[in-house]
Amino acid sequence: MSRSRPPLRPEAPGETPGPRGDDDAFDWISSPLRRVRFGRIFVLAGMFGLAIALVLSLWVSTMHVRHSLIVQVESTWQPGERLGIRAQIVAARSGPIVGTRMHAAVEQGGVTTPLAELAIVADGAGGEQSLQLPATLAPGPATLVLDVTAEGVDPMHERIDVEVVADRPARAARPIVAGSTLQYGDDSDAQLPDARMVVRPAGRLLAGFDNVVFVRVTDGAGAPMSGTIEVTLPDGEFMGKTGDAERPPVLFRGPTDALGLVRLEGPLGSEVLRLEVRRLDAAGVVTQRRRVRLVSFAGGVMASASPEVVAPGDAIELKVWGLSAKLPIYVDVHGDDGAFVDVMTPPVIGREAPRPWTTPADAAGVVQFEAHNQVTAPGESTAFVRVQVTKTDPRGRDALLELVALQRAHVDGARVERDYDAQLERAFLDRIGTATLDAEGVARARGFLLGTLPPSIFGPPVAVATRPRLEQELQVLQGRWRVAMRVLLLGGGALFLGAMTLGMIRSHRRAAAATLAELGSDAAADPEGYAALQKQVEAAARAGIWRGLGVVAIMIGGIALTMFILESLVWVF
Repeated sequence: MSRSRPPLRPEAPGETPGPRGDDDAFDWISSPLRRVRFGRIFVLAGMFGLAIALVLSLWVSTMHVRHSLIVQVESTWQPGERLGIRAQIVAARSGPIVGTRMHAAVEQGGVTTPLAELAIVADGAGGEQSLQLPATLAPGPATLVLDVTAEGVDPMHERIDVEVVADRPARAARPIVAGSTLQYGDDSDAQLPDARMVVRPAGRLLAGFDNVVFVRVTDGAGAPMSGTIEVTLPDGEFMGKTGDAERPPVLFRGPTDALGLVRLEGPLGSEVLRLEVRRLDAAGVVTQRRRVRLVSFAGGVMASASPEVVAPGDAIELKVWGLSAKLPIYVDVHGDDGAFVDVMTPPVIGREAPRPWTTPADAAGVVQFEAHNQVTAPGESTAFVRVQVTKTDPRGRDALLELVALQRAHVDGARVERDYDAQLERAFLDRIGTATLDAEGVARARGFLLGTLPPSIFGPPVAVATRPRLEQELQVLQGRWRVAMRVLLLGGGALFLGAMTLGMIRSHRRAAAATLAELGSDAAADPEGYAALQKQVEAAARAGIWRGLGVVAIMIGGIALTMFILESLVWVF
């Protein structure tokens, strides 16, 4: 049996329904529709906050160091000297950089002195220049200021601490050894006890270029042995000839000089070279022989200089060439103390004519030129050539004795040479001072002494590399974001879910109370039925609350999983 619900309030005769504000009008404040819309807005706000956290986390995770700077320059200066400087912009993406400008200045005692505008190289990614330091610099600390600007690159302002001194300590060169596996398994013959036959390249052996090889023959005590020798080619390609183990071609046949030296020069076309040195008697019969195996370095650059000895202030002709016609070749100049004293700019491309370089007026000792394709980390592939700078007569014996002293300083160094004997080397060096040499013999001896020094490079000194610092700053920023994300997800999520849980419980209880209020008019007529309905309504309310709590638990797991994924993104990138 159904009944119609009585009106909320009977209307008086002639009374019209009142406006929205009357007692029987629609009440938005207490309306369930308002609570439903508010709940929806609350849920949408939570989803919107989670989306913001997700987008910001993805943005933070993609942050990376786009550009960093490497500056190569000496950190110990002497007033009035000339130094080389090179700066390289290391970009995350390859390609030219437009509008690059690099300016260097020095600060000391509150006074800023401009030094030079660097010449831009490497498609705008680098700059290099010779710095002429002011003679007014006083011993003590100073600051090199380098400003770098370019299109699409954040301006870089680097301040590099330097020390101005009267005397700079020498920097040791780093020995280089051929990294090729062909270096292993040396099958050279052992040295003979009464005839020591040494075969050494000048500088290093490099396939694809012209090479110089010295042959030296001494007795067991280190005294030079004069006489006729023959050098053959059992294996490899050298001086335009191809080796043959059965009938090796002859590369040289003739007498050694007063120091027992022979110089061979020509193109090398193979990575492995085997030479056989033979001593001949007056009748041309081979009396002694020794076969030596040499291995080429891995590299694509070669350098040569002329002349091999100059006076301070004289010019040197430097020739640099590479296998690639496109890769630039950077040339560093190092003084006798190993300091990075100059650069030859612009870089060499392919095969160019020799370039002149003038030695400083106060230079002395050995100047080393180093040529390489890799700006940031030149290593085994670096080509080097040495030139003697002396204040004595370049063609005299005194200049030669300076190189003898240099060889003595390195005689105990590590050598990749079978049966190398340091004592024998000292004995041979003693003979140079007493040998009678003509001009050609002096030049050959100088070439041997300069060229057979242990292969070693100084490399440009790195004054600053900003990438580690920038990566550390980025890690700090991402660490702060992780903390903020935890606060947002855990703190904000806890407040959101707490408010959502309370609102859900109140909503279910209000719905149950409203339902019971609607059914309350039947309580007097059917008490038992009303009690049964009351239990059903309360059970339904509890079931709804438990379902809501389950949803809240799932949302808690979702927030935790989201936080884990977002933190993983930040760590991965």
